[in-house]
Amino acid sequence: MANLVATLLSFPPDHYTVAPPSKVIYDRDVREYVKQLDKISASSFVKAVDGQELIDLLDPIRNSIAYLYTIVSELQSIASSKPKPLPDDLWTRLSIFCTSFDPIQIRYVGNEFRRLLEHLERLARVYNSPRVPVQLMCAGMLRMDPSGATFTSTHLLYVQLCLEARTLEEALPILDKPIVGFPSQAIKGIEEQPLCADHQVSSAYITLNSGLSSAVSAEDVQEYYLLGAITYIGLRQWRKALTFLEHVLVAPTQNTATGLMLEAYRKWLLVALLIEGKSPSFPRGVNQEALRKIKPTSKAYEAFADIYKSGNLLRLQAEADAGQGLWQDDGNIGLVRQVIRHFTESQVINLSKTYVALPMLDIAQHLGETPAVTAQYLGFLATSGQLNASLERNSATSDTSSQILRFYSDRSSGPLAQSEQQLHAALVEQKQRILELAHQLKDGNRRLSLNKDYLEYAKTRRDRKEQARDGGAMDLDWAGPGEDEDMMGDLR
Repeated sequence: MANLVATLLSFPPDHYTVAPPSKVIYDRDVREYVKQLDKISASSFVKAVDGQELIDLLDPIRNSIAYLYTIVSELQSIASSKPKPLPDDLWTRLSIFCTSFDPIQIRYVGNEFRRLLEHLERLARVYNSPRVPVQLMCAGMLRMDPSGATFTSTHLLYVQLCLEARTLEEALPILDKPIVGFPSQAIKGIEEQPLCADHQVSSAYITLNSGLSSAVSAEDVQEYYLLGAITYIGLRQWRKALTFLEHVLVAPTQNTATGLMLEAYRKWLLVALLIEGKSPSFPRGVNQEALRKIKPTSKAYEAFADIYKSGNLLRLQAEADAGQGLWQDDGNIGLVRQVIRHFTESQVINLSKTYVALPMLDIAQHLGETPAVTAQYLGFLATSGQLNASLERNSATSDTSSQILRFYSDRSSGPLAQSEQQLHAALVEQKQRILELAHQLKDGNRRLSLNKDYLEYAKTRRDRKEQARDGGAMDLDWAGPGEDEDMMGDLR
């Protein structure tokens, strides 16, 4: 056991603190260390040393790799036995590790790290106490990849768990990170940087060979975006939901319409009504052949959207009642009801575009409600940030019908007014997002330039450019792979 402890504590070596190694030497040393750990049986990691648990001899920050092997072995031992309450000290260790491990070290043991996240997902289901495991999964994923920009198999697993456990807010730290990369194979003939290098983008170290993700398919990506949209819908974040639904619709396909696309299309029509008040324009890049197969099966949704645009509340309510069975079967009954409520909201918002102020009695008559109900409803719109307006009482009477609703045309005044500090903070946050996306775009361009199809295109273009000097025609367009090609085939 003494030899085992010495092996576990051998990385990083003490001389690293005196003279930090080069990236190449670090890469060599850590790979050799992992080879030694792989030779140790899982049962050895859970044995006591002189009456002390092995994991207590390790520092989760300095000895992150050894700590990970040990805690995964302990979780595996628990998983293979009869279900019993998880020891409190194990929860503490998991919490400390997931929030403090060295992400550079863990890049070299991706399979073990993914197993840890999968164990946390299992614990959430087995013990029917999801919030803590969900939070630890999120902490671990974002410590491994703070940008959250590379899609992994754990992304889908995590969002599925958040939906099933009804912990929708816990999904936001992952969903709010734009996906711009996917695990890929190393490009032949191109020397890759060491995993410990200062990579600009996470897709440089989250690869199919890293173990940080199992193989993912185009359907996995579609399901992630659909479940993400459902999460945003549950949280009433309509614009984000619409964007995710559009990601499902524009996903590369071989002119086939999937069930995921059908579900996304129906939700997309309804969510668009909540944002734009009409049927939306189809997103650029949508597969027209797949769309033609989807539309005939969604006539009821399209008719509902057309009636909404007509502005007739009675017809809209009648259509909603007539299709109630369909909405229920599709899991969209809540969205349809939300659209009905939004129709009324839009009527009030439209009034703000014409009037500066209106008596409560006039608004109540316009909506067909009593002044008391209307006042309560308008108060909700104002406090929820959907309407920049305030209710002014008549000091001479407490009668609700005597109140005045005052509209504010912009965010410089009224209840929704923002201070200069708030505006500045929003601009700084937006600038940071743009800079992050710029890094991702730069890496995407680099990878594209190494793509076989692009290299062939570049060679053809160069040849044609030379011909153009002699008076020949020059083709300036590159359409990329043909329309029928599955752009994500390599993900399967």
